[in-house]
Amino acid sequence: RRVLPVVMAMVLAQRFSWLVLAAGIWIWGRERPGLVLILLILTLAWYSFFSGAVMPPWLELYARIIPSGQRGKMTGLRHSLVGIGGIVCLSLTPWLMSAVPFPLNYCVLFTASSIAFTLSTLVILRLREIFPQHPQPRPPLRQYIREILRVPGRDAPFRRYLLQQFLASFRMIANPALA
Repeated sequence: RRVLPVVMAMVLAQRFSWLVLAAGIWIWGRERPGLVLILLILTLAWYSFFSGAVMPPWLELYARIIPSGQRGKMTGLRHSLVGIGGIVCLSLTPWLMSAVPFPLNYCVLFTASSIAFTLSTLVILRLREIFPQHPQPRPPLRQYIREILRVPGRDAPFRRYLLQQFLASFRMIANPALA
């Protein structure tokens, strides 16, 4: 079964959130800052929901397109490139915030983010899924979920990984403050 269409639907919904926020800032930024704050919270929730929801099919796609012996290197490279991109964006943001008047500066910021996300989505469209030669039969959904929920209880390294990922997710607390 193909997962790319599922990934694309969730990714587009996720990326659309910043465009909605940019439009809200443009329309209500000066006159209705309270409404924009509510919109910010709603779009952050929207973005976060789809970020989490896309992970299982995204990882399935990742497993299909990258050979298992290269996944570690590719993941490291991906995180390095994202880090470099983050540094570049963080260096440009203070200039943008001071050069462009409020609220247009935030509108430009979220529009640029939406454009960059859209470009990355075009790259995702170029991915080609590789299907296993002998696919394993899929268990019923309830059985599958029960099996997944049992994994942390049986696998101590995986439990530590989940804890690390949970704690690392708190880095996102500062994101709204950076914008």
